[in-house]
Amino acid sequence: MSSYIQEAELVKEKTNGYRLDKSHIFAVNLFDDFDKYMNVPYEWTPAQIKPYTPGENLQQWLADEKARDLFVNIHAGAFTEVFATVGDKKEGWTNILYDPSISQGGALICVAKAPRSKSVDDFEVQTATYNS
Repeated sequence: MSSYIQEAELVKEKTNGYRLDKSHIFAVNLFDDFDKYMNVPYEWTPAQIKPYTPGENLQQWLADEKARDLFVNIHAGAFTEVFATVGDKKEGWTNILYDPSISQGGALICVAKAPRSKSVDDFEVQTATYNS
């Protein structure tokens, strides 16, 4: 008898949520689910609100004091490109191309861009202090 229950649960696990086409999804319910849905209480009770507990800060890398950033691009197995950025556009950036088949000991090519020169669009707001 328990093999039927296990088989029914396996069928539900494998087929429930199966997408038949673009707008239809196959849904499977066990007979036990019908009993559960038929015995819903008539009295509404509000949900219990859990106290807030702060989790891990997933945006911690945005608060780096030197504005360092690192990301990797993999180009269809041809080579791996590693970008390492320190500071903003005013401080420049570094682009490292790494190919593990050729460069086993380190970077294949390393290109650094010099800080950009001042532009007409660059301006700093001068705050005025008045004594009254």
